[in-house]
Amino acid sequence: MRQLQIFLAAVIGQKVRYWVEGGVDESFPAQARARKIEIMNKDL
Repeated sequence: MRQLQIFLAAVIGQKVRYWVEGGVDESFPAQARARKIEIMNKDL
């Protein structure tokens, strides 16, 4: 449920910092499992 809360809290234009779990698939667009997402500028 926490993952959904972060996804709904982020809006276009905000800067985020993210960490991935494991590798990043070489598909286009690249795909990976997010381990942690941090919204940097929450004032937008």
